[in-house]
Amino acid sequence: MSIERREVNEFRLRAFDREADRLIAFICECADANCRRAVTLTRAAYDDLRRQGKPILFPAHVPDEDAPLGAEQRETRAPPMAQEEGPRSPEALEVETGS
Repeated sequence: MSIERREVNEFRLRAFDREADRLIAFICECADANCRRAVTLTRAAYDDLRRQGKPILFPAHVPDEDAPLGAEQRETRAPPMAQEEGPRSPEALEVETGS
């Protein structure tokens, strides 16, 4: 997946996320670097895909197998600071750490 398309989608989210139920047109992040198909999602659907480490895909399009998975992207970033994200419940820590 093109990093540029992901960056454009992140910009679109910031620019158009004014209402919780609003549909926002994102660019497909499939394996075809030239694909510019629009995928409309709410903020909740967008957040759900990103939490799962999945790209935004137009129906029947396939993900780029060479793109880093969500877990791989998280591993390359610096660990979040507790002050940034607030306290964690024991259940949330178990999910995050896998223990």
